[in-house]
Amino acid sequence: MLEDTRVRDAVAVYLVNELYNRVDVAGEVEDKLPEQFKPLAPLAAGVLREFGTRAADAVLAQPETIRLWKHANEVAHSELLALIQGRSDRLVTTDGDVVLDLRPILKRFEDSVLGGKIPKLPENAGHIVVMRSDQVEAARTGARVLRTISMLVTLAAFAFYAGALWLSRNRRKTLLSIGLSLLAAGLLVLVARHLTGDYLISALTTDRPDLGPAGAAVWAITTELLWFSGLALLGYGIAFSLAAALAGPARLAVAVRRVLAPVLERHPRAAFGAVFALFALLLLFGPIDWERLIALGAFCASALAGVELLRRQTQQEFPSP
Repeated sequence: MLEDTRVRDAVAVYLVNELYNRVDVAGEVEDKLPEQFKPLAPLAAGVLREFGTRAADAVLAQPETIRLWKHANEVAHSELLALIQGRSDRLVTTDGDVVLDLRPILKRFEDSVLGGKIPKLPENAGHIVVMRSDQVEAARTGARVLRTISMLVTLAAFAFYAGALWLSRNRRKTLLSIGLSLLAAGLLVLVARHLTGDYLISALTTDRPDLGPAGAAVWAITTELLWFSGLALLGYGIAFSLAAALAGPARLAVAVRRVLAPVLERHPRAAFGAVFALFALLLLFGPIDWERLIALGAFCASALAGVELLRRQTQQEFPSP
């Protein structure tokens, strides 16, 4: 996220505000100035604040700062997951909060702007609360419910699709219906992501409309997996719809089957190998979790079954001499 200029600008403003809210910058500057220039300390502090955002942006763009940002997010994320999944009670037992600790980045910014002349920042400076300790139990319950619903819905969807194909008297039309339903689901996911993002960003930035672009960037980055899921559903829907059309009586479909007949007859392993290669390629793009493995496994199994059915159909229509 920090590599996005909109997010970096918002974080730069936060760092400047946090430094000035936590530290008496004017007083610190006054202590360092000669006696005759001490009345100019408030003016000097104002000038530092004016140009502080630019300095903070430059600090945030440095590779070391990006490394600190990544580490802070990874620590907060791992602590949050451990609490929600019940694997850690360390923060709860100490009445603590899950925080995104940007204090090291704030210290780097302070060093660059004020030359590290502030002896010590407050311990809670640069702490952004992600979840308070009294919210953990509710989050755990919600996570368990979502995990259960997700598992049941995923398994039920594949079971219903498989049952529909098994019981159907016209499997080609049923397959086409499945493809169209997956296309609709993919479009629904993408539209819902867009509308939900607009609503949340508008609600969260009502008092700070200037943070709207940064909020949009964060939403786009953090829901990237949801975007890929919507695209995957669209891809599955297109694949199933094309498979149903390829098995149909249309002239173009018959012509394609005539071309594929020799390949499917003489080199069936190549056709099945192409399906496994596609499966391996899809595994490379995106995280590997059980839900994605189930979806990709079902798609691979469906593709293998489709290739076999297509091979048998072409053998009947265009038998080998």
